Amino acid sequence: KEFCGDTHYPKHYHFTGPLFASHPIETTFDWHAFHRYQRPKIYVSTGTLLEKFGETKKRFFTRITEALKDENITVVAAADLSLLDWWPENFIVQPYVPQSELMPQLDGIIYHGGFNTVNQALWHGVPLIIIPVAYDNFHIASFVVNAGCGLRLSFKRVNTQAIQTALYDLLNNKRYREAASKLGKIMREAGGAEKA
Repeated sequence: KEFCGDTHYPKHYHFTGPLFASHPIETTFDWHAFHRYQRPKIYVSTGTLLEKFGETKKRFFTRITEALKDENITVVAAADLSLLDWWPENFIVQPYVPQSELMPQLDGIIYHGGFNTVNQALWHGVPLIIIPVAYDNFHIASFVVNAGCGLRLSFKRVNTQAIQTALYDLLNNKRYREAASKLGKIMREAGGAEKA
């Protein structure tokens, strides 16, 4: 209820926290590269939604690489290497990553706004930058912003400066992490599927 932000739900509504979609994909991951430098760790993904929108996904990651290529951060990008002709050295790129294992070790997420990953991020107290693209992304982005757990950028208007500014605001302003951590605690105490 704290995430949805609306206090006018019917009395028979009960909020039990997220039920995570299961994606049992076994994959290898370069943990050495991930831990090589003592610097912020950022995860960038478009989930499964944009698989149907190849050009949109390419544009999304092009903007991210342009913005973060020279920054002192480690970026984990869930994308095919072939999506772009070139990836920056501070990026770890592979189609599938061990997202559940990564979550507790992340400082922030840049994402299109799918509900499963947003819930998983908040469960672990990780703040987000949402760049909504389609469907329910815009609605979920408003939840994240209204709950104080992150920022929202416009996909159509976003540029290098906007991404950099938003990211360093997310990393340097403790209130996003604190709000995400508080919401994660509420989610964990809500009872989940067992309570439902």
